Amino acid sequence: MLERRRDDRDDREDLLSPFDFFNREFEDFFRSLPFGTTSRGEMDVYETDDDYVVECELPGLNKKDIKVQLNNDLLTISAEKKESEEVRRGNVYRRERYFGRIERTIRLPEYIDKDKIKAEYENGVLKLTIPKVETAKGEGKEIKIE
Repeated sequence: MLERRRDDRDDREDLLSPFDFFNREFEDFFRSLPFGTTSRGEMDVYETDDDYVVECELPGLNKKDIKVQLNNDLLTISAEKKESEEVRRGNVYRRERYFGRIERTIRLPEYIDKDKIKAEYENGVLKLTIPKVETAKGEGKEIKIE
């Protein structure tokens, strides 16, 4: 497939998204720099009846390159994706893949079972299941006013 040239575009496309060109150029500029860029490791955090669940996108990593730590109520996910030796020795004409360090820290709720946290890594997504303790699972209770 051939890459479209700027003059091949439909004029309506430019009217609908006037900043797309500048965004692409800006991103291409920073991707071409020799130092690493940052990736946040996009995540979703949600709650079920029994657990809190954290799903963090970490594509292209090996499980051994990912570290999960819990210090008090702070959960930190960190990873590093290293550039291959072959790429470092060659001439780079375009760089779009991310290499570098990813780190995310979130504060966990008070009522969790820290000893039963489970982590799975599959298809580039780290999934943490954080069980609630029984007191956090209970239904609300109405308190009568005397």
